[in-house]
Amino acid sequence: MPKSKPYLPTPDISYIVSAYHRPLMLPACLWSLAQQTHRNFEVIVTDNSTDKRSIAAHKKFVEQINECGLLGNPAPQFVYVHTAPKLKISDCYRSALYEIEHHARGQWYSFPCDDTYLVPEYGERMLSAAYSERADFLYCKYCVVGADASSWSGYRVWKMGPGRTIKTSLFVRSSVFQGFPGIGDTASPVLADWAYSASMRDRKVRTATVDEVLVVHN
Repeated sequence: MPKSKPYLPTPDISYIVSAYHRPLMLPACLWSLAQQTHRNFEVIVTDNSTDKRSIAAHKKFVEQINECGLLGNPAPQFVYVHTAPKLKISDCYRSALYEIEHHARGQWYSFPCDDTYLVPEYGERMLSAAYSERADFLYCKYCVVGADASSWSGYRVWKMGPGRTIKTSLFVRSSVFQGFPGIGDTASPVLADWAYSASMRDRKVRTATVDEVLVVHN
């Protein structure tokens, strides 16, 4: 008789990770997720790459991290999806929307890019703040931002605020998520991020901030 599939509970968090043509960055991001102290989550890697070497490297690392068995669950929590051929415009926003429509099952969404590091307590701290503040949308008030994500050299602490929050620092309840406004064909990623946080403010979604530094965006 065929083996029955293991029961998979609904994860608290869906981490939807955008990967690009930089496979050397993805491992650090995924290892930071594998070490999260809050364990009920899934990771969906959306690959926006068109370069064959990058695609192969991204896919191989997702397979390797599942084979390590660090999470101790009956089925892998890390999923790889090559979104580039599925979308007319493949970017971090549209690939995340595609996965929310097709695969993501979490009660909360988080959107790290491949050049993001989340401290081990990130999910635990965000969930704790969400429930204690009865919030549906949260963001880290302070993030460490590096040269790849900014116009300066080196790393600095960047203060977030309503209408001025980068995607990698936000945490949103799936039931209130309505997509990313302002992602036109040529929209700046930072401006699109700000448009999203501004839309949550304009919708008067109950919001909380977490004042700890939990995110590094390179």
